[in-house]
Amino acid sequence: MEAYEFEKRAYPHPRSPEALRIQAQRWGVVIGQPLAEAFMLIRHIG
Repeated sequence: MEAYEFEKRAYPHPRSPEALRIQAQRWGVVIGQPLAEAFMLIRHIG
């Protein structure tokens, strides 16, 4: 997020650094890790 300086907003906006960290913590809880990022696999090759 630091690379996108103009995309940052103040909390509680979803693009605020605080909100992004909270979301990462939420996804981390789902998989038993401190932080995680959600994504969807579009195509598996192999």
